[in-house]
Amino acid sequence: MVNYQEWKTERDNWRRLKTEVDSLSRDMVEGKIADQDELRARIESARELCRKLFPDRTALFEMIYPGRFMRQWDEFRREQ
Repeated sequence: MVNYQEWKTERDNWRRLKTEVDSLSRDMVEGKIADQDELRARIESARELCRKLFPDRTALFEMIYPGRFMRQWDEFRREQ
């Protein structure tokens, strides 16, 4: 059974990761990410945060987020 403090810590960690992911997505849509090199650096930063907060869930991050970010880049920021 999980105690309250463990639950709260995990909840706070998920919120922190969500904030990072949402910020990256928002910056892409708003044109605040200059190029794919910057995008890759931001994805790596989010990946490292996930590794730090959830070392046993990095595979889940890899299944969801890199592809999502690249689709968003293609949809919103790709140079025409």
